[in-house]
Amino acid sequence: MRTTLSVALAALTMLFLAGAPAQATESDLQARIDLALAEFPGGVQTSSTTVEWEDGAIELTLAPEGITPFAVGSCATGKYCVFGGTNLGGSKLSFTACDTTYSTAALLGSVRSMANARSSGTVKGKDSAGTVLATVNAGGRLNVAPTGIKQVTCIS
Repeated sequence: MRTTLSVALAALTMLFLAGAPAQATESDLQARIDLALAEFPGGVQTSSTTVEWEDGAIELTLAPEGITPFAVGSCATGKYCVFGGTNLGGSKLSFTACDTTYSTAALLGSVRSMANARSSGTVKGKDSAGTVLATVNAGGRLNVAPTGIKQVTCIS
């Protein structure tokens, strides 16, 4: 049942993305959620953009503003993240504020991978002197970051 529901939800999500207007309204989102609940009974709407089935084991999150990048790995839409492990693994720091440089050294140590789940801008990984070692564009990821990244900056 879970596999069938997961496959069906994936297909439904692709249909929603293909037919999403450039700027979805709140009523558009609710109509899409209502359709998902009608097609796949047993779900619970948990927010204005989210439906869950099987006590949260399966979750559908609709983009609130039409077609925007969804999460990059475990980095949620609208955020940028740095990870202590390669391939977006290990400990994670998530950020939403741009045009500010954050030190990652004390909380994470060295950054080993990065993700940018924002719809615009770039994220730059820097060494302790401020030299840019890596750049990740909107919707992108860097599975193996260069050694020495101790700071991160988002440029909007």
